[in-house]
Amino acid sequence: MWPYFMRIRDVYTELDEEEKINGIFGGIAALSSAKYGKRNHLSRTLSCSTQIYLLKTVRDHEEFFRWALPVNGHIAIYSPFSTHDNTLARLRFLERMVPYETRVSLKVLPKFHAGLTRLLERTPGLKRHVQIESICSHQKAIILGEETICVGSLNWLSGAQSADNSYRNLELSVVLQGPKARQIIKGFY
Repeated sequence: MWPYFMRIRDVYTELDEEEKINGIFGGIAALSSAKYGKRNHLSRTLSCSTQIYLLKTVRDHEEFFRWALPVNGHIAIYSPFSTHDNTLARLRFLERMVPYETRVSLKVLPKFHAGLTRLLERTPGLKRHVQIESICSHQKAIILGEETICVGSLNWLSGAQSADNSYRNLELSVVLQGPKARQIIKGFY
């Protein structure tokens, strides 16, 4: 995935024009309209029937979060950092969007565990089905059910959730949906 990710990053972030993207990538990649509405993410279908999408803006990441939820089963969010305002906004969003029967695992660095636990107290509807775990890892990922994984640079609990936020960064993530994602999830998570 990484060579594909970096090649897309280098070209797509500079061009961002549909006709140029289609000219460069031809039939291999195109702007996608998916069953959840129009998505402006570069996508590709791998030979194993797995979809791969690139998220390159704050809007792309927030849109992914909206179309990917609700998920029945399990959601795991690996976000090493947690900041008060952005984390509380994300928890409130999860409280509204995640079905009650869905288990949620929030995985943060040990020094953020206590603060995240306090913030979770402010979202009682979510608190009942959330588990917070300390991890010694800098990975940033979301696993939704058994067949969707998003890996990239965005700290989901601390990152800016609006393009207007002066603290937003350039964030890039790759989403896999399908059999290959299931294989990665079972093998590594």
